[in-house]
Amino acid sequence: MRRHWISVMLVCLFMLGGMDRVGITAAADGVPSREWNFITRSGDRLMDGEKEFRFISMNGSNLTYMPAPVWHRPDPWEQEDVFRSLQQMGGTVVRLYTFTIKGGTANGDQPSHVTGLRQYNEDYFRDLDHVLRLANEYHIRVIIPFIDTWEHVGGIKQFAGFRGKTAGEFYTDPELKEDYKHLVSYVLNRTNTYTGIKYKDDKAILAWETGNELYPTDAWTQEMSAYIKSMDSNHIVMDGRYGISQASLEDPNVDIVSNHYYESGGADYALRAAADRNLSLGKKAFVIGEFGHSNRTNLTRTADEAIANGTSGALLWTLKSHNKDGGFYNKEGDFRWPGFPSGETYDEKAIMSMIREKAHEIRGLPVPPMPVPDAPQLLPIESVLGIAWRGSAGAESYQFGRAEHLDGPWTIIGTQVLDSDIPFRPFQDTTAAEGMNYYYRVKGMNGAGISEPSNVVGPITASSVPPVPDQPMWIPFTSVASMTWYPVKWAESYDIERAEAPNGPWSVVGADLAEADQPFKDASASSGIPYYYRITAKNTGGASEPSEIFGPITVRNIAQLAALTVDSTNGSNVKEYAVDGNLSTRWLSQGQEESHFIEMEWTVPQKLNYLKIWSGAASGEQWHIRDFSVDYWDGTVWVPVASVVDNDKDGFYGEYNDMHFETVQTTALRLNITKPSWQGIPVNPNDKIARVMDMETGYNDDTAPKEVNGAAVVEGDGQLTLYWTDPEDDDFAQVVVLEEGAAEAEAVHVGKAVQTVTINGLVNGTEYAYRIRTVDEAGNKSLGVTVSGTPGVDRPGNSCPGGEKPDRGKPNYGQTNLGSKPKDKPDKDKPCKDKPGRILT
Repeated sequence: MRRHWISVMLVCLFMLGGMDRVGITAAADGVPSREWNFITRSGDRLMDGEKEFRFISMNGSNLTYMPAPVWHRPDPWEQEDVFRSLQQMGGTVVRLYTFTIKGGTANGDQPSHVTGLRQYNEDYFRDLDHVLRLANEYHIRVIIPFIDTWEHVGGIKQFAGFRGKTAGEFYTDPELKEDYKHLVSYVLNRTNTYTGIKYKDDKAILAWETGNELYPTDAWTQEMSAYIKSMDSNHIVMDGRYGISQASLEDPNVDIVSNHYYESGGADYALRAAADRNLSLGKKAFVIGEFGHSNRTNLTRTADEAIANGTSGALLWTLKSHNKDGGFYNKEGDFRWPGFPSGETYDEKAIMSMIREKAHEIRGLPVPPMPVPDAPQLLPIESVLGIAWRGSAGAESYQFGRAEHLDGPWTIIGTQVLDSDIPFRPFQDTTAAEGMNYYYRVKGMNGAGISEPSNVVGPITASSVPPVPDQPMWIPFTSVASMTWYPVKWAESYDIERAEAPNGPWSVVGADLAEADQPFKDASASSGIPYYYRITAKNTGGASEPSEIFGPITVRNIAQLAALTVDSTNGSNVKEYAVDGNLSTRWLSQGQEESHFIEMEWTVPQKLNYLKIWSGAASGEQWHIRDFSVDYWDGTVWVPVASVVDNDKDGFYGEYNDMHFETVQTTALRLNITKPSWQGIPVNPNDKIARVMDMETGYNDDTAPKEVNGAAVVEGDGQLTLYWTDPEDDDFAQVVVLEEGAAEAEAVHVGKAVQTVTINGLVNGTEYAYRIRTVDEAGNKSLGVTVSGTPGVDRPGNSCPGGEKPDRGKPNYGQTNLGSKPKDKPDKDKPCKDKPGRILT
């Protein structure tokens, strides 16, 4: 019997692996047998040969990377699931997201498409090769944007950072422009490892998009669109600017202008679509590159307006695939085909049906019947209490069958089983008899019928006791209000423990947590205390070993410990986003009323004397809150402490209101918004939505930290070396060294325990003075200790440290360096001293 079990499992695993290989082989045979054309432009229309080309479809933002639950590459099967779904809904175009760049907020130092200065990751580009192979097989066109404005997967900031430059220099710096062209050249001239076709010769590519939601100069767009056309005469170019530029409408190398519609930029998408199409009429093709995160009526009106006004295409944000390990990649507000009950809060099923209808309507085609799903794939089974499967595109639910023999007969043990629950729940055979051996299979179901059965897996010995969960792992976090962990197989719940030292004692701060309880907030934490955390996974079979200890984490922003109350919430832009420490997310109110509020409440009184508020939208300027006030609860009434009229701090630029007030002891703080926005650019006079990106509150001790001790200077040839001893101060964070009279931007920041800095490139015989200031955790700075010295050579009685002469003005990268300008004219006859420089306090 043991031998028979092994042989069956091997057969099942071979069948499962074979399905993947068959799919890859079929597509790898090359381009589809039927001919198709490069998409071109004629006036303000896109053309497929002699026919106009128009589309309603979706973004496929994760076709070339997966950001969650941990950063990883997509599986080929997952990529194909997207194309199967698009084909069923009638989508003929998919827009990818930009090339990932190392250093983004989601990818950090993980492998990415761009890993360094003119360095590219072959594995990630092979994944794009596979996407283009599938695009040819499924006859679906692809829009490829090059670079992102935002930092989520790495953008212009990280790209510029490879040269030590800033995002502000990206559009004008000659070196950075050449680096961008290097990326373009690498991509256009790449040969697909599956099809053997160069990207610039691949008809599956609809257009090259200069970037995603860029804010470029007109000169940059003109230069880069001309460069793309000079290297690739086959493909059209789409302007990646956020919005439409008059210069792009007149640029002969730009073929498509586009815009993205979200409620932060104005809730009436159809009105905005009409205005944008009017700008492009007779000049360029217009494509709505992204629209979403709104109600079904708004999205439907947008598609209808696009169809009516001659817009070339519109792409809903965004389509998620099945997960190769079962279920879907789920994110609130994103879409899964064909829509499921767990997406009811944003009308997922109805919106997916609408997209299918409009995808055919814009091409003048009737909507065909839905196809019967393909057979799903049953995954290897460890326990009858956790049976996972790879879902089938278009399946709404599944039917599970069980048999005592490989060839049946089969009994239906589960019907209307979903793979769309958030989080995914494997099927449990609760009717299995203890100790019996069973075989299993699964079928996909939708309104068109039931699929063929999956592969068979078994025999599996039934047991009512699940396997003990594996040891869980933390996802690194920076706030006790946003603690996350990687899901663990067989875990039914989790316990989170906290300690003030890595060796304990430990106390449970979160018991019997579900995966859906992420991110977890340790509301019982206190500010200013370093904490350590560990997590344990549990089920009825036992508990795992505790995770590795994570910490120390110290609470600085007390707002993250508060229970939040708001007057209203707009879509998935929940109140928690107002205190998550991330400016790319925000809380949005509803837009029916002018007045809004967000209230923070604590279980124990808090000592507060400041509130920082970032408001507005990451997508554009002039959406920040305009008039508002702050009250605290004195136990009986709300007491005002601060107010702002005609606020000029726009969170789009990283600006914030830094509101200080007399210290209060309170259990609640409330932000009252009376004018919710400046109504954006372009102005939307009907906008009444409040947008709060982040808030921070607490108590700032404005007492200056202690000074450094024993500050001294050793003089050398063309350099000075400063020494000091860090102060004994619990709040001490760093030292700042600045030449007297220099701008603050020229300061050198030195961390704890370094206690020295060498300043190179100085003029011998000239006296220099530097101020050494300490900085605490709250940002308070000391008055500082000033030291001075005169670099020089041939000093009597002194070997003049720094015997190896550094090149003038060039830093010694083995030390912390600070360039400098001489205080006075050089005195070449002044001898170097045989003592440290003077110490001034």
